[in-house]
Amino acid sequence: MAINRAPFNALVDDSGNGLTGSIWNKAAIQNVLLDPIDAADAAIGSTAGPWTPNDASGAGLVFAAGTAGLYITVGKLVFLWGQVQFPATSNGLQVRIGGLPFQNQPSINLGFHTTYGRGGNFHLPANGTFMYFFQNSGLAYNNSDLSSIYLIFQGTYFRP
Repeated sequence: MAINRAPFNALVDDSGNGLTGSIWNKAAIQNVLLDPIDAADAAIGSTAGPWTPNDASGAGLVFAAGTAGLYITVGKLVFLWGQVQFPATSNGLQVRIGGLPFQNQPSINLGFHTTYGRGGNFHLPANGTFMYFFQNSGLAYNNSDLSSIYLIFQGTYFRP
């Protein structure tokens, strides 16, 4: 993602009298600061966008309106945020939220945490594109435990 150069292009070099333009030397800013930042950003690579959490438990749950997610990547690092509104259900299968925008790194198990809603932690298995949700005690949540519950969660993981 390139830097927005509109503010840079709007700068006016000082005429030498100290009363006009900006205090910045445009050539110095471009060569010393902006160009290296652009090069570093291009080398690392970054993306951002929405993702849609879905039921991966096998219960066929349809999450309510307002279910959404966002992600940002920096290189192979994925920053993930999501919110899920569970439907009313008595299904006893273990909670699994899928639809992650990228697969998890092989051989690394990671955990996310909730920032709103039922307390607990998400577990993202190696090579997975879904998360399990566990109570703080370590017991798994079932879909029926989260009937009509609204969750907000966030986490960070590495893609392959």
